[in-house]
Amino acid sequence: MQHDNLTIVAVYGHNNGASVIPALQKSVEELPGSRGLLLSLARPPMLPDNIEHRSIFSLDYYQYSWFMMYSLHNFINTDFALVVQDDGWVIDGKNFLLEYYDYDY
Repeated sequence: MQHDNLTIVAVYGHNNGASVIPALQKSVEELPGSRGLLLSLARPPMLPDNIEHRSIFSLDYYQYSWFMMYSLHNFINTDFALVVQDDGWVIDGKNFLLEYYDYDY
């Protein structure tokens, strides 16, 4: 199954997001065709070439929530986005069902 219309994204408004690189990399590998995107204060060293970086401004706890609801869509160029963090990522892409694309949250 190809996931050409899916962006796997992580948002880090308090540092460079280096801790999420393994989660992004694993998720992109498990969902072939998906795009990796890291939104953070600065590009972390050793970011793999298949993960795009875009700089954002500093976010506190409340600003993060507002950013996810009202600004994230400005950075996504696909119809779907899957948010991962350094403690949550795609473990086995074979378990991904096409029906998941029917849900908006």
